[in-house]
Amino acid sequence: MVIFIFIFVISTVIIIQYYKERRWVNLISVLAAPYLILVTFNNLFIYKYGFYKISDQVLWMIMIGIVCFYVGTLPVKNSYALQSSENDNYKSLQKYNIKTMTVLLYMIDILGFLKVYQMFLSGAFDVENFEDAEGVVGNGLVGHLLNFSYSIVPFVFLYWTYHKSKILYLLPVLLLILVTFGTFIKYNVIGLFVTLFMFIMIYRKSLLRKAIIVLVSITCIVFVSNYAVGFFLRDVEVDSSFYINHLWNYASGSLIYDNYIFGYHGVRVGVSIWYKLMTFICGLPNMFIYKLSGDKIFPHERQDDLVISSDGTTSNVVDAIGYIYPSHGYFYEILCFCAVIILIGFFSALIYKKGLVKSKRIHSFLAVYITYFVFFSFFGTFYIVSGPWEILVYSLIIPQLFYSKNKQICELE
Repeated sequence: MVIFIFIFVISTVIIIQYYKERRWVNLISVLAAPYLILVTFNNLFIYKYGFYKISDQVLWMIMIGIVCFYVGTLPVKNSYALQSSENDNYKSLQKYNIKTMTVLLYMIDILGFLKVYQMFLSGAFDVENFEDAEGVVGNGLVGHLLNFSYSIVPFVFLYWTYHKSKILYLLPVLLLILVTFGTFIKYNVIGLFVTLFMFIMIYRKSLLRKAIIVLVSITCIVFVSNYAVGFFLRDVEVDSSFYINHLWNYASGSLIYDNYIFGYHGVRVGVSIWYKLMTFICGLPNMFIYKLSGDKIFPHERQDDLVISSDGTTSNVVDAIGYIYPSHGYFYEILCFCAVIILIGFFSALIYKKGLVKSKRIHSFLAVYITYFVFFSFFGTFYIVSGPWEILVYSLIIPQLFYSKNKQICELE
């Protein structure tokens, strides 16, 4: 019964926001739709294949969280009348120096491939060394340059969608994807894809249907490929069912793991909501503090691996709403939980409005923020990771360096 209440409430919130903005991709739908789809499929169909159902208590927690987020957005008016048209967005795009952005992407691609090649020569991708090589491409100078590139690659990709015969603009995007794939960290390359297509769906609504189909398809392909290449390099054979089980574990494992929040021992029972908030705030500063001192302030500790299916599959991640929710469940703690989610909704709505309000600019920071801090809420808590914060800072600053009030020359020689 609760599952149908959940479907009704979440669907209603999504539909109300659609009629306010006349766009399906908005702050509320980006947050709520993944929860709606994954919970519905898991509790009505997928559980038959061994995954645990998401409990009624978790469904109420998610409902309260999403409704509170929606309430937080209400003071910020984000109506259709305040937003730029697709034609206005294209005119704004033409005021960025896409040519220079593209050349810069080529340079980052070359440096990335040089690092991958260097690792290959050193034997990092050999069977005995492969696990240690995961993530290494994304470290150091190349890692920061990859994060830097996320701030400008959406502009180049959007420009290419208007000029599909100009392959020189698509090529550096594809090369960047290959370099990012070379990190062998799934969320790195999936995050890049989602950011690119989020930017498209925000600023070129006419491509919404194509963008969603391509994004879902590519995400599944990337997920399978990431494992397949790793198994190939390690000379390991697995059954095809492995990919299906791990895909669902990857997508909804955090939501099933939420069941343990209401279990006997709870999850992070001794961690206050204020400490959790500080782990959010210190995500970016800790990147510098750790480099200087080797320590972190308000560090996030890895959760225990717990079983989420009858075949023993485990997970160690809760979603963003579950992370904030207090396991004790005391009334005053739940009130604090609601207040915090409302505040997050309010500040998210301000960022969203800044990115969409009628102006002569378009903003990659909006796609970055929505991707990592709103859309991926079902998947985990990216507020506590320094990488997305670094990308967000770049996205706030770097694109402005390529902007001019006059129309730019975009042709590559």
